[in-house]
Amino acid sequence: AKKALQNPSSQVASLAAEYFLKNSGPNDEKDLQQILNEGKLPWNSKSQIYASLIKLIPIHKPLKREVLFTHLLADINNSKSAYEKSAYIIALQNSPSYLSFLLQLGQKEKDPYTLTTLTQTIAHIYKNPTFPLLYKGSLNPIYNKTNFFLAKACQNYDVGSLAIISEWFRTEKGLIRKYFKPDSSLRLAQKGLKLPRDIETYNEIENTLSVLNNKKFRSKSIEYNHPIQWKRLTNIHDTIHAEIICTKGKIEIELYPKLVPGSVTNFLELVDQNFFNGKIIHRVVPNFVIQVGCPRGDGYGSLDYSIRTESNTTLNYQKEGMIGMASAGLDTECSQFFITFSPTPHLDGKYTIFGKMTKGMDVMMLIEQGDKILKINLME
Repeated sequence: AKKALQNPSSQVASLAAEYFLKNSGPNDEKDLQQILNEGKLPWNSKSQIYASLIKLIPIHKPLKREVLFTHLLADINNSKSAYEKSAYIIALQNSPSYLSFLLQLGQKEKDPYTLTTLTQTIAHIYKNPTFPLLYKGSLNPIYNKTNFFLAKACQNYDVGSLAIISEWFRTEKGLIRKYFKPDSSLRLAQKGLKLPRDIETYNEIENTLSVLNNKKFRSKSIEYNHPIQWKRLTNIHDTIHAEIICTKGKIEIELYPKLVPGSVTNFLELVDQNFFNGKIIHRVVPNFVIQVGCPRGDGYGSLDYSIRTESNTTLNYQKEGMIGMASAGLDTECSQFFITFSPTPHLDGKYTIFGKMTKGMDVMMLIEQGDKILKINLME
């Protein structure tokens, strides 16, 4: 695993860093510190090594910990992208003493992905068993600062943060409940959401409101609202070939309009509109998927319509390179799609498959979170 940290592929290095985050022990501290000091790690690995060392360096070594946190905060402030910044922020999720720092970041942050990450990290900190010991008393100013951050997310209808806040307050019983009133705040925020675009967050809020009011949760279903553009398939073969030009190179794909006409025509419409040009590959999970097509760049974005889920027994996720539609439930697909690195049979029957990668796994292996699609060319 230590050798894999030095792998030229950031995805391989990231998996190695994830291994240490889950499994490292006291004997790894010196080696991980040396690797960190060498300064050669990509940010997605470096952030996890920071988190590992926060766990490994004991509190009776305050100077060592102080130096580590000083470098981590500097990396947060000097990050070149929202994804790099967010990775370093997550490294603080088990460090309650840095909650004020995170809340201060949230006051001026505007990037959706970073705001979503900040909310996720703050929620995780509140669940830390040492939190009540560090922030004693209902008059502690940290609660008012947190309430201000949460209220701002509700007032701005920030769907990423709202989804996380909703999940958080289904179980939250701490002193923050004296300041932030999830029942009224989330109910007002829900009224400001736009359907079908914000259906994922809408249902997250509805779930929380149901729990708070001891009611049975019933998710809202999306009505069919985007007819298939059959004319777009006139004079087109049963298989359509295309190429995705991204930051790291070219990926060749094929689409299946005969088997999944709704998803394919929607994809073609978006390509015709140059929608994907410049869109960020916001999700990269090594050995699983890359995902793109979110207008916000954090996975919670969509457009003002949705398309039907299209299950087809002819297509499945038993092979690598399958192209599927991201979904927040039945008939909620729109612009986000993913490509698989490996067989993922647990996705069968849940996520529409509308195509397959025919060439470009070498490019897929180079892709990092934050890379972009430059253009998609249809080879009709």
